[in-house]
Amino acid sequence: MRQWIWLSLIALTIAAFCAGCTGKSPTESAVTPTDSVKASEAGDSAPTGTPVADAGEAPKKKYADAEEKAAALPPGDEITKAVEDQPAAIEFGDKKAKVKMVAYYPLNEGHAAIAQQLRKITQQHPGKVQARFVNWQNPDGLAERDANKITCGCVVVDGSDAHKITLNGKTYEVLFQRGMISEWQPEELEQAVKQAVEKKYGKA
Repeated sequence: MRQWIWLSLIALTIAAFCAGCTGKSPTESAVTPTDSVKASEAGDSAPTGTPVADAGEAPKKKYADAEEKAAALPPGDEITKAVEDQPAAIEFGDKKAKVKMVAYYPLNEGHAAIAQQLRKITQQHPGKVQARFVNWQNPDGLAERDANKITCGCVVVDGSDAHKITLNGKTYEVLFQRGMISEWQPEELEQAVKQAVEKKYGKA
């Protein structure tokens, strides 16, 4: 009997010691929800590892290639209207300008960004650059393309689609054929035209 009493006292002492180590009484649950889990269940925050979007910021669209940006042409814009009306060509700048730039592409939403780039460049050099976008989706535009022996989309500056440019401290040749961004960059075309302007009009 005395031995049983001693064993009971030892068992209670061990249980009390273990409870002191964990900070919990033997009757408390070993696992309780954390504050972050409670907040998550209440809808106040996302679980750890889940990105939280700013409710006031619209998601940014990612484009497969830069030319797709032209799909969001502003209503009433002259290029938007040209995409709808499909003329043989659309022109920008001064017809008396010494520097001539001609692009040969189908005028659609996928290539309208090139037309926008042509317009931008003529605005950078008022009175000095004329640009023409020849639309080969139009029969007359196609005939003009074929008459100039053009076999693929390109931008011709003063009679050539190949230009040696110096940009960001490097000098190299650019072939302005096929897709903008995929084959050549807008700033490269801008530099080629800038050099052509300086050649015809002198440096500013």
